[in-house]
Amino acid sequence: MASSSKDSRNSVKSDKRGKLSWLTAAILIIFSLFATLMMAHKLTEPLLNPRWFINTKTGKADITDFFQYYQASALGQSRQSKKVYDPAVQKAWADELIAPIKSDKIFYNQQPPFSYTLLLPLSWLPPPSAYPAWCLAQMGFGLGGLYYLSRLGPLKSRDRLLFIAGVALSFPAYSCIWHGNTSFWLLGTMSLFIAFLYQRKELLSGVFLALSTFKPQYLFPLTVPIAAMKRWKVAAALVIFELLLMLSAAPLIGLENVIGYPYVVTHAESSENFIGVNAHKMISIRGPIAMFLSTGASLKITAVLMFLCLGPLYLLWRKCTGVLSSAISVDALRFLWAVTICTMLLTSPHSHLFDFLLVAMAAALTLKTLSPEGLSSAGGNTSASQRLWTIMLVVFPPLSWIANFAIGQEHAAVYFFFPYLLGLWVIAIISLKEALTQPEIEGSR
Repeated sequence: MASSSKDSRNSVKSDKRGKLSWLTAAILIIFSLFATLMMAHKLTEPLLNPRWFINTKTGKADITDFFQYYQASALGQSRQSKKVYDPAVQKAWADELIAPIKSDKIFYNQQPPFSYTLLLPLSWLPPPSAYPAWCLAQMGFGLGGLYYLSRLGPLKSRDRLLFIAGVALSFPAYSCIWHGNTSFWLLGTMSLFIAFLYQRKELLSGVFLALSTFKPQYLFPLTVPIAAMKRWKVAAALVIFELLLMLSAAPLIGLENVIGYPYVVTHAESSENFIGVNAHKMISIRGPIAMFLSTGASLKITAVLMFLCLGPLYLLWRKCTGVLSSAISVDALRFLWAVTICTMLLTSPHSHLFDFLLVAMAAALTLKTLSPEGLSSAGGNTSASQRLWTIMLVVFPPLSWIANFAIGQEHAAVYFFFPYLLGLWVIAIISLKEALTQPEIEGSR
């Protein structure tokens, strides 16, 4: 009788788990269809309406980041190529695009000099065709680079594909497509930089890190592992290729623009006369700071915090990977990268919602499973912090959409994405500490 009662209870539990699995699968399918349709709408809208960036209700133009890259391509091939950083020239180009509408302020284009070289082919297509081509190309490159990196992580092959799908359907991915930003390009270059660093392909690692500097705010934290591990060949490849990239822009936009670029970027980030910075919408520490202080003050404070964090981050890498340290475990090295990636985003002077995509690199290296059942079965070998880390990353794609709609675009970055990133950073540090104290050594670096 006791055995029969036990079997009955087990059967009921099994039925509940089965129903829960079906419910979870149904929710995921509905979410996937919704996110896919949202993406498809954004990508096809320009093909149906060549002036899709004009809001017919308000009569105002919604000039997204895509037009900055298109502008760089067009101006780089024009007679005004030596004046690409001139605000008046940029405003005239934008006004011509949205005519007869006139803009009050300048959506200032502060792209690095070599961007004018790399972006040359973009304006060979008209904007309505260039936009979906640009978005699809970078999405393919970014997800491809991330998949390559994920092969160094513990996920099984099938789970890696599901993981990539989850990243593609998250709200930061949609935000990147919506704005036509470069976060997918960045995800691809940084993923390949880390993967090649793992594989000791020094030249390729340095080249892809140099290519990632079209968003230069992320460079400094990523040079810390190179310096701490004394990977001087990677550093040399980075410097040489970076110089070549910069010099490639000199014939196009003039050497004076290449040399004067640091002034351009600092002025654009702190000027109240330009739109597009939106410091109060950033997912880094600058977002909360900008809610109380000016654009310029938030930039300076965040930059100081970033540089202050480089020292402790370097010491952490030296302690974990230095000559005097014992061999670091595979898990510890993965979470060391997770801490670095989260620190890079949290202390960045310029990180918007679409840059949350870069967290996917930390997930690719550390996630062991994507299923709650997998977490439960591994409960004996998985710490509470790593289980929480996994859950937060697995539920993030649908949760990111819910947060955006529930909180709104104006506040979601500071009230949801920043705290979420901060939480992941704390958990990554705890998980790293636990991995470093594990007795078993699987060392590889």
